[in-house]
Order: sequence, then C-alpha cells, then structure tokens
Amino acid sequence: MFAYLKGRPIPYAFSSVYGFVFAMFFLIYGGVKVILSFMDHNYATLRDPILFTIVGGVLVVFAMAFRDLKNWGRMGLIVLNSLVIIASLFGITRPENVALLILSGGALYGLFAPATKECLAGRS
Repeated sequence: MFAYLKGRPIPYAFSSVYGFVFAMFFLIYGGVKVILSFMDHNYATLRDPILFTIVGGVLVVFAMAFRDLKNWGRMGLIVLNSLVIIASLFGITRPENVALLILSGGALYGLFAPATKECLAGRS
C-alpha cells in the first residue's frame, strides 16, 4: 500500500501518510453518519455528514496529488494542516486538540522540510 514511499524522505512519508489518515477519518465519519441517518429516517441532520464526506473526498484528492508529487497537493495539505493548527489552538485545554496540534505541526514541518521540497522538485 505504501510502496510509493520507498526511497522518499521521512518528512515526505510522514506528511503523506498523515494526509491520507486525516482524510479517511473525515470519509469514515461522514459515511457512517449518513448511513445511520438513513437507517433512523432522520433526514434533518443529514447536512453535516454529507459535508464531512465531501470534505474527506477533497482531502483524499490533495493527499493523492501529494503522493504523485504534485505541488498543488502540497499546497492543499499545507492549508489543511494550518487550519487544523488554528482550530486546535482555540481548544488547547482539551487533550485531543493538543494531540491534533502536535500531529499537524509535525506534518506541516514535513511539508516545509528541505527534503520534501527536493523530492517534489525531482532531485531525490
């Protein structure tokens, strides 16, 4: 599954895997909530799960573009991780926000690392 990471720098690998994992959380959460809403015949609360599913799909596109060494995929992941860091700072007292802050900070470092930039430029 992660054969594309062979020979890639560690910061690139961490940022890529974190991008896929973060996108999958959105897709799984949104998909399960949509299915449960249909099963409960509760269509009034369907807007948020569909939004989560769409956002998860967009995040998968960014992660796949980054995997394929596209610069716009890197920019999308930079924006994503920056927004997660900003949102986590608002609730810094909660432990899950601190964990998200640390993970997104590490992924953001990986996206700005010189090894990742060289890998995207094709010199690695």
